[in-house]
Amino acid sequence: MTSRLPLSSSTAITSPSQLVTLATCYPAIATAHYKSRLKDPAKIAAAIQRDNWRYDQLPAQLVQSQKPNTDTETSISLDLPDLEKLVQWKITHGHSRPFLPAMIRKNDSDTVKKATAEGAVGLGCVDIEKAAFAAMHLDLLSEGKERAEIELLFERPGSETAEQKVEDEEEAQEAGVIKQAGKRRVKSLPKPVAAEERRHSKRVKR
Repeated sequence: MTSRLPLSSSTAITSPSQLVTLATCYPAIATAHYKSRLKDPAKIAAAIQRDNWRYDQLPAQLVQSQKPNTDTETSISLDLPDLEKLVQWKITHGHSRPFLPAMIRKNDSDTVKKATAEGAVGLGCVDIEKAAFAAMHLDLLSEGKERAEIELLFERPGSETAEQKVEDEEEAQEAGVIKQAGKRRVKSLPKPVAAEERRHSKRVKR
């Protein structure tokens, strides 16, 4: 990930409510962006329609389908067409990976529903407002202490903290160095005979 400078105090987002306010500006900003990048009116309309589905229709559909209990068979989930559509939306807002939709289509529909339901159950213990606020900052903050502090905001019980991950990585690196230092030296192969030496030996034999 490319490092970015931290926001100054005058422009930093300091509360989830500010993030919500900024989110309301997204449709107008996105529309202006699409119009500046895309020349074909049909492509502009399609891009706006995809955003409307992603930010309005899909969340409303998922909330409406959510059941009161948290069993994986009845909790919130995505079906295969919606998952494919979500992936297609994602790859138009980042690095182009045109092979992903085809990979999604190879999955069984029941497997997709079960996997996304299990994922939704796992997210049930996360404060969504706080997680969205943290996710916003993760893209804006530089690497280092500030990022680790934000990651701790939505740490789940029993999950590995950012500090633990750093410690584990350092230990793994140290172990790799020790292992490498303990390797046997490979015996050097005999040096190839120079062409001149080979010719000289042939003359002697004659």
